[in-house]
Amino acid sequence: MHLDPSKEPFEAWTHKIQLMNTTLRNTTAHLSDDTSCKQLKSLLDKELLLMVKKANIPAETKLREWILAIKELDVEHQLTNQQHDKHIAGTRQH
Repeated sequence: MHLDPSKEPFEAWTHKIQLMNTTLRNTTAHLSDDTSCKQLKSLLDKELLLMVKKANIPAETKLREWILAIKELDVEHQLTNQQHDKHIAGTRQH
């Protein structure tokens, strides 16, 4: 279930994954915060993952803070994509 930024923002996608993990609580399939963070990171789209690497978020960041930091990067990512889309649409009209 990779993040597809054209279909949903990071926040909604992460929320769905966290809900699934919550239903697995008290089972051997439940992911710890550290494992959840690694799993989420591995499923990010390439552009957002590059932004995450450039942001240099400390490895010891708690899951909640990590999610909030990535949410901010995703908002920036979405705005940049919207600006590119508008620019491309504008150049096609000329």
